[in-house]
Parts: sequence; structure tokens; C-alpha cells
Amino acid sequence: MGSNKPSQPLLSTTVDLSNVFLDPMYVGFSSSTGEVVSSQYILGWSFSKIGKAQSLDYSKLPSLPRRKSKANGDLQIIIPVIVVIALLVTIFGGAFAYVVRRKTYEEIREDWEKEYSPQRFSFKDL
Repeated sequence: MGSNKPSQPLLSTTVDLSNVFLDPMYVGFSSSTGEVVSSQYILGWSFSKIGKAQSLDYSKLPSLPRRKSKANGDLQIIIPVIVVIALLVTIFGGAFAYVVRRKTYEEIREDWEKEYSPQRFSFKDL
């Protein structure tokens, strides 16, 4: 990607498939590199169902697409993960604070109150 496009294609061949193709057929491309991550680009092709296909003018073919930065792809994964972790920490932190606060201000009952029922009055009622 850092070098210029070659003046002659790296792979170019002419194949007459008129004997093989039938009327209701489709043409497509497929490629594989195994476990290696790479990109393959078809910058131009010429196809004719009847007769000779038009030749390609290599100077008019488009340039290679810009290569995506790996850091940009990593950010698309890292940012959502950080947001989810922050959200979970906030939820669990809030729940923990609620439980601790509730325990702190809970009324403490003495042993005799269990037997005779609580004899407590609010300050407002008094």
C-alpha cells in the first residue's frame, strides 16, 4: 500500500470461456490467503458474452483504496468495552452504596423489644 500502483498488472490473463458459459450463468470472484490477513482488489475487468472483450486501459484504472489504520479498528472495539465496564461499575457501585447506607441507618432492636414488640415512637409523634 505504501508503493505506487505497478504500470503493468501483477496478474493479468486472457481466457476464452465462451465454450463453457451458458446463457443463465453468473460470474464472480473469490480469493483466500489462509490465516494471513490481506486484501485483494479487482480494479478493472472486461467481459463480453459475445465476441472479444474490450481491452483495459491500465492508466484509467482507479488507484488502490486507502488502507485502514489498525488503531482505528482497535478503537471501535476498545471504546464500547470501556463504556460497558464504566456502566457496570456505576451500577454495582450505586447498588453497594445503597445497601451500605440502608444498613447504616437501620434501627437497632434490643432483645427485650423482640419479646414485647417495639416500643419506639418517632420524634414527630412525640
